[in-house]
Amino acid sequence: MAGSITYRHPELHSDGGWVSPVILSKEVITQIKEIIGRDLSAEEIAHISRNLANIKVIRTDFKEATNQDVKRTLASFIKLSPFEATHAYRESDSTTQALIDEALGCDLGFSGADLLCPSGENIKKAASVAHNNLAPSRKRRPIKGYRRILALYALNLWEQLGLKPCLPWARGNKETPIVLFMMTLSEVIGGEKEKLDPRDAAILLKEAKIKR
Repeated sequence: MAGSITYRHPELHSDGGWVSPVILSKEVITQIKEIIGRDLSAEEIAHISRNLANIKVIRTDFKEATNQDVKRTLASFIKLSPFEATHAYRESDSTTQALIDEALGCDLGFSGADLLCPSGENIKKAASVAHNNLAPSRKRRPIKGYRRILALYALNLWEQLGLKPCLPWARGNKETPIVLFMMTLSEVIGGEKEKLDPRDAAILLKEAKIKR
């Protein structure tokens, strides 16, 4: 099978490394103000900048795991003991982790402590489900792990800013404010080349809401 098993390669791990600063431009700050309907304090701007810098590390400071890497990593969990699976999960690339998390919450229905600190047995089950979800016959492509983390942060930040609950929804040229909010944050990290589709943003936010 092509691809690398990412938990055996430190350069593909999900954590560690130097955090480069992220500066919010005047244009981005203006966009956020228009979306949320109020000004941002200096403390809020600094908070957003710090957290986006941490998320950007996942995207930029490590070698990107390929789809084949992710598939091979997920497939390898079947041969691991529960203890080994727990360690492998912690050391895998961020996309593999995100797909296992998605399977735990969305496919297997775990929540609370079972989702935040899954057992080795449940990690093995989720890895198997996630691997099946990536089968060619399902015609599904993995979403980059950092975007799943960004969706959870966007959801939490929306609440921390004291904003009213808003359903993540996008249809045609119409998006709800929280979808626009996440798209703006995503563009700060990924730039114009990785501009997030509104429908993908809505799906990611819905998944993040379920996992919480």
